[in-house]
Amino acid sequence: MPKNILESVSRDLAEQVEKASDEEKRAICVPVCRLAIARTGLDEPLVEQALRLMENGIFKDQRVTTALERLFGDLDESYFAAEERYKAGQGTEDTYIALARKARAADAVLACFNDDAFIAATYSVYEVCAALGGADEVQAVVNSVLARKP
Repeated sequence: MPKNILESVSRDLAEQVEKASDEEKRAICVPVCRLAIARTGLDEPLVEQALRLMENGIFKDQRVTTALERLFGDLDESYFAAEERYKAGQGTEDTYIALARKARAADAVLACFNDDAFIAATYSVYEVCAALGGADEVQAVVNSVLARKP
C-alpha cells in the first residue's frame, strides 16, 4: 500500500481511511469534497458535474478529469499571481488565501478520480483539510460516512 499522506494531518484520520473498504473510501470522497466546496465558495459547474458523477458511482471520466486538471491549474496560477501581488503591496492576503483554498478544493475533487480508491480518498481528504485549514470538520464527515457501515 502506498504511503498514507494523511499521516501528516491526523494519525487517526489516516488510520480510519486506511482501514476503510474501497467502497467506503469512495463514499468518503463526495461529502468531504462537498464540505470543501461549501466552505471555499468554489462555484464551478464542472465541479458540480464531477460530484454528480461520483454520487452515481462513476469515478472515471477522462473528459471531466482533463477539465478538472485545467481548472485546478488555472486556480493554482491565480493563487500564485494573487500572492505575488500581495507581496508587492498590491493585493490582500485574504484574496490569495481564498484562491489557494479554492484550488485545494478543486484538487480534492480531481483526486477522487484516481483509479486507486486508497489514493483517491487519502489525497482528496488531504486536500480538503488543506482547503479548510484543519481536520476537525473533515474528521466529523469521515466518522459519519463510516458510521453507516451495514
